Amino acid sequence: MAAACALTGGVVVAGTGGRPEPAGPARTLGTAPASFVAVVGGRVAVVSTASGKVVRYLTQAPATAPPRRRIASAERLGEQGTQAAAALQAATRSHHQNGQFFFALSEDRDTVWFSDVDVCRHSGIYRVSYQGGAAVRVDRSANAEALTVSQDGSKLVYRPLGCHGTSPAFAVLDLRTGKTRTWAYSQRGEVLGPMTWSPDGRHLAYTEYFGSSGKLRSRAWLLDTTGPGRSLAVSQPLPPPDKGCEIRDLAWQPGTGRLAISEACPTTHQLVVVNRPGGKVLSRPLRVDQNFAGLDFDPSGRHLLYTTGAPTTPFSARSAWRWDGTRAVEIGRGYGMPVW
Repeated sequence: MAAACALTGGVVVAGTGGRPEPAGPARTLGTAPASFVAVVGGRVAVVSTASGKVVRYLTQAPATAPPRRRIASAERLGEQGTQAAAALQAATRSHHQNGQFFFALSEDRDTVWFSDVDVCRHSGIYRVSYQGGAAVRVDRSANAEALTVSQDGSKLVYRPLGCHGTSPAFAVLDLRTGKTRTWAYSQRGEVLGPMTWSPDGRHLAYTEYFGSSGKLRSRAWLLDTTGPGRSLAVSQPLPPPDKGCEIRDLAWQPGTGRLAISEACPTTHQLVVVNRPGGKVLSRPLRVDQNFAGLDFDPSGRHLLYTTGAPTTPFSARSAWRWDGTRAVEIGRGYGMPVW
């Protein structure tokens, strides 16, 4: 109940200098996780929430920056796909720095899963302890351009990176059995963005970019990964963004059926809370004056981590924030896809 109230309380509005300020009297943020994981200088690192300093690195520094890659979906969609792919590259830039790592943190904060992307080759998926140590390769064939682990730690979903339009849209690796199940693209010609598991590990919420003639749009879908379908055509639509707004990111709140979605709007940027599975909009509890993405709740569901800055803003100029439903505190700058 406390976690639920944190996302349905008073609206937080943007103050001067882009810093969110409370609409009413501020209260103590409470206990947030002492550290989070982020890409810092091209390496996956554990960072102190209080100081913003790197506690330890979990991966090695990249040897070289990989060549620029093409989005396979764009080859299928022509002009529409090219524009949508550009949006996807901008959106996923918050998940990927220096072309090197995509990663996900287990809900028990014990394991970090990551993929060191090697364009048009098989790089593999690895796991490494949150406490540091040697990384272990768990899948030698995967080349993943996004990773998300279910809250119970049993499944890892990723988007296979293909070079010739033959890769599936999503692949789910069962970490207990080692088996993989895939979902193909539908006839919508999707160009996919951020994704997140539901708390029960059954549904996958994901974003999709579409549009033409310089007018890109976005929408969110819900895929039942336990159903019989093997294509994204079986996905159910989530509520569309407010008029004139575009979806930037989404995150499920642990312990509830609520999905938080960040939207970029003409005059403000807002967090929209949706009641899943009905899809009813419950509240718009947070508004800021910059694009914000990289949403991630802590295991208690009380604290939200996010970054602000335009999609093209380099990580060195982006700010990371933590928010408890009442006010936000800036942690620092230079963190790629911070999660806790």
